[in-house]
Amino acid sequence: MTKKQKTTLFVLVLIYTAIFSSVSIVNHYFFRTHAHDLGIETNTIFDYAHFRVNDCMLMQPQFNNVLSDHFSILPMVYSPLIYIFGSYTLLIVQLLFILIGGIGIYKYVSLKAKDNWLGILATVHFFSLWGIYTALAFDAHNNVMAAMIVPWFFYFFEKNQLKKAFLFFALVIFAKENMALWTLFIAIGLLLVNFKNKERRKFLFLMAITSVVYFITVMQFIMPALANDGRAYLHFEYHALGNNFGEVVVNILKHPIKTFSLFFENHSGEAIYDTYKSELHFIILLSGGIALFIRPQFLIMLIPIYAQKLFSDDAIKWGLGYHYSIEFVPIITIALFTCINELKAIKLKYVTAGLAISTTIFCTLYTVNSAQSIPYLKEELQFTKGIHYKRNFDINNVYDLMKLIPANANVSASNVIAPHLSLRDYIYLFPTVQNAEYIILLDDGDAYPLTSDQMKGEIAKLLASPEWKLEKKEGIVYLFRKV
Repeated sequence: MTKKQKTTLFVLVLIYTAIFSSVSIVNHYFFRTHAHDLGIETNTIFDYAHFRVNDCMLMQPQFNNVLSDHFSILPMVYSPLIYIFGSYTLLIVQLLFILIGGIGIYKYVSLKAKDNWLGILATVHFFSLWGIYTALAFDAHNNVMAAMIVPWFFYFFEKNQLKKAFLFFALVIFAKENMALWTLFIAIGLLLVNFKNKERRKFLFLMAITSVVYFITVMQFIMPALANDGRAYLHFEYHALGNNFGEVVVNILKHPIKTFSLFFENHSGEAIYDTYKSELHFIILLSGGIALFIRPQFLIMLIPIYAQKLFSDDAIKWGLGYHYSIEFVPIITIALFTCINELKAIKLKYVTAGLAISTTIFCTLYTVNSAQSIPYLKEELQFTKGIHYKRNFDINNVYDLMKLIPANANVSASNVIAPHLSLRDYIYLFPTVQNAEYIILLDDGDAYPLTSDQMKGEIAKLLASPEWKLEKKEGIVYLFRKV
C-alpha cells in the first residue's frame, strides 16, 4: 500500500465519519432517538457493565431477562464503554463498527483483486449504500454490528486463515439470535464455489452445522428458558406462511409458488403498501445488486434476509427503512466487486466501479429524501436538509431539566428523553411510572406510546395530583417530583 493510497483511505474514513455522525450523533443530540430501541439497549449495557442481568423495564410488560427478547451476547463486550461515552455509547460503537466494516471491505477486495485502488473504490461503494444511512437514522442495533463483522470473515476466509475466519463467524452469531440463520446461508453460498477445496469444504460444513445447532439451541431452549412464564417469542411475524417456525418451513416446501410470490406481492391487504417491495428490489438492483444474479452464490447468502423482510406481517419491514436492510450492504459490495474484478482491462474496472458508485449514491439520496417505503423518521434520515439540525422546541430546556434529576433516581420519561436517562437502575417509558421518583415529559406531539391528546391529559392529571409536585417547567418540558 503506497503512501498516497494510505492518505486516500484515511481521508475517506474521516469524510464518512463526519457524514455518519451527522446522522446518528446529531439525532441523539436533538432528541430524535427513542426508548424503543436505544433506551432499551442502553439500559441493557448499563446493567451488563454492573455485572447483572437486564430486566428490560422500558418495555412493558417487562422481561425478566432481556436475552429472552433478543439473544445478543456481543453487547456484554463493549458495555464498559458507558463510563466514557455515556448515553452516546451504542451510537459511537455502531459508527465504529461501520467504519471497521469498511476497512474490512478494503482489505478483502484489495486482497482478492491484488489492487488497492479497487479496494478503496469498494469502500466508497460500501459506505455509500442506503442501508447504512437508514440504520443510522434509527437508534443502534446489534444486527448492524453483525453485518459489519462479515467483511472480516470474508477477508480471513480468502486468506485461508480459517481459525480467524471462524472467530469472526462466532462474533456474527453472538450479535443476535437470527444471525446464525444468515451465516448458514453464507456457508452454503461459499460451498458452491469452494466445494473442490477439501480444507475449505470441511470448514464450511463445520460453519453450517454450528449455525444450525446454535440457532436451534438458542431459539428452542435457551430463550424459552429465560422468558417470563407464558411469554412467547415476540419476533415471529410470518403468518402468511404459518403460525410458528415449523409451519413456515413446511409451507415453504409444500407451496413454493406461493412462497415465491410473497417476495413481490403485497400480502397485507392495504393498498398503501403496494410499492414497498418493488421499491426495495429496484434500489438493490441499481445499487449493485445486479451482481447477485451474475454470481448467484451471493444471492443465496441473502435468501434469509429477503425472507425475514418480505414475508413479515409488518409491511414497514418490506421497504428501505430502519435497520432492516443492513445485511444487504456487505454482500452487495462483495458481489459487485467480485464481478468488477473479473473484467480484464484495468481502466474498465475503474470506470465500472465509478459508475456503480455514482448510481449507488443516487439511490441513497433518493432513499434519504424521497423513498415511499419510509413513511416515518423523515427528519431523522434527511441529513442533507436543514430540518435535520433543528427541533420545534428549545432542546436546552430539556438538558437543563435533566440536570435536576439525580443520577441514581428512578425516572419515568417521554419517548425521546428516555435514551438520555437510561444509564440508571430504574427507567420507564411514560405512562409507566411504578416506583419512579421523577417524571420528565415533553409535550411536543411525539407522545409514543400515547397520542398527543392523551399526553396533554396525563400532564393535566399530574399537575392536579397531590402525589406529584411540578419541580420545574421550561417551554414544553415538564419535570415532576414525587411528593
